[in-house]
Amino acid sequence: MNKLNTESVKLRTEYNSQTYARLRKAEYLKLNQDELRYDDLVNSTTIWQDTIAAIKLSIPKEVI
Repeated sequence: MNKLNTESVKLRTEYNSQTYARLRKAEYLKLNQDELRYDDLVNSTTIWQDTIAAIKLSIPKEVI
């Protein structure tokens, strides 16, 4: 039973350590990144980079 408990804790810890990645991915999926990159290229803007940076800032790796 102790081995099972240890494995359960290990898996839960690994899952929790990736919370930030799941939250960021949800935000990234809301974007049309290809269109943003193309528009930046055509318009000489940095909207795509700024948006990605804002997501990373709002959801840091140390979420959990």
